[in-house]
Amino acid sequence: MDLRNFPFDTHKCKLLLTSYGHNDTFMRYTWKRDVTFKETSLQQFKVREKVKTSTSVTTYIAGNFTIMEVELSVVREQGFYLLQVFVPTIILSVMSWVLFYMSPDQVGDRLAIGVTLILTMIFLLGYVNSSLPKVSYVKAIDWYLIMSLIMISLTLVETVMVYWYHWQATVKKKKGQEEVDNSVAG
Repeated sequence: MDLRNFPFDTHKCKLLLTSYGHNDTFMRYTWKRDVTFKETSLQQFKVREKVKTSTSVTTYIAGNFTIMEVELSVVREQGFYLLQVFVPTIILSVMSWVLFYMSPDQVGDRLAIGVTLILTMIFLLGYVNSSLPKVSYVKAIDWYLIMSLIMISLTLVETVMVYWYHWQATVKKKKGQEEVDNSVAG
């Protein structure tokens, strides 16, 4: 299975029917009629009605062998991933926007919320990947979760930048106030 588009993937399942003991001289396979298949839903997949059939002949040392092939197309059901991954991630991303409306003076609260959201996203990423096969490439759901984590992390970076500029402005304001106080006193 190629999971690069997971959980929006489609797979083709092939079934080959042949005899390994009898060549075409003894047994020849043919389709009597077109294969029809009622669309079926499994736990994680929906099997489509579209079925491809073919017959081919392969030559080996023992003779020619007829091979009948049936190809089913299955599509992954996304409902579980919408409810368990995408909706919580969207909610976490929207919650990170709360930091934009908090006062720059509340840097501790802003950092606590940002770090909590980042840790929650890391937990969600680990939860999703623990239930999937270990593959050497990045899946579509990984890209989505990584980008969501980056977006939430950027809100935390924005918090630090706002605090730094706010602190610089406060220092300049105090320095300016001290100069005014010194000129009035002197």
